[in-house]
Amino acid sequence: MSRLKMPLFYSVAFVLFLLVFLPKTALYHAAEEQIKPFGLAVADETPVDRGFDFVLRGGSLYFEDLHVADLERITVTPWLLYNTVRIAPFAFSPDMEGFTPTGVDGFSVTYSVLDPLHIRLEGSGAFGSVTGQVALMERKVTMDLIPSAALRAKHPFWLKQLRSIEGGAYRYETTY
Repeated sequence: MSRLKMPLFYSVAFVLFLLVFLPKTALYHAAEEQIKPFGLAVADETPVDRGFDFVLRGGSLYFEDLHVADLERITVTPWLLYNTVRIAPFAFSPDMEGFTPTGVDGFSVTYSVLDPLHIRLEGSGAFGSVTGQVALMERKVTMDLIPSAALRAKHPFWLKQLRSIEGGAYRYETTY
């Protein structure tokens, strides 16, 4: 039994040191370069490496030259077996008000090695709640939206483009 304690201790210590000393800021800047060809950019943000997680404070999200949202905080938790990106409360820009109610309470993207072929998506806000998944092998994105009364009252044109499913929800599916 004692033969197992030391290798297990060293393995756990190695993983913890790896997580703490991972160059998260450099990885963030590399990821920024990877999303530029898609027209996405985050500006005026402050990156903070907090050891076990990485936080972007403030900032604005742009798609090409369109100001999409003002971000309060993005938290990236890079555990090796369970990784999460949480976008804390943010507000859509005035340019986007015609598409959706402005407030978003939060949105999270989760990847786990227990289900390595899927990425889970969850969010909620003034628009209602959304859940979904990205199937990596099928290259398919599926999102289910349960719209709020505020969103239904706005009658956005894009809501009619989604497929209605049971329970008053709407489904969006696409492949990439």
